[in-house]
Amino acid sequence: MQKLPVENLHQIFRLACTDGGYTGCSLSQTSRAVRATSQTTRFYSIALSIGFSRIESFITLYQKLCILEDAWNPDQGHPSSS
Repeated sequence: MQKLPVENLHQIFRLACTDGGYTGCSLSQTSRAVRATSQTTRFYSIALSIGFSRIESFITLYQKLCILEDAWNPDQGHPSSS
């Protein structure tokens, strides 16, 4: 993985993260490096269980991650903020 360009890893992660969130969650738990590299593709495809509390928890987590990403990359906006 260390020898692949980040752009290729993003493409691989984007293609892998089409299963409703299972792969994105698994990638985020693999290592700090994989978590950071896959951050932009983790939410490419998600599936939310029925239940207001689960949906609310997801929205809270997503908003926190957007805030953290903005702090790391202040020049880049999020599609959710446009």
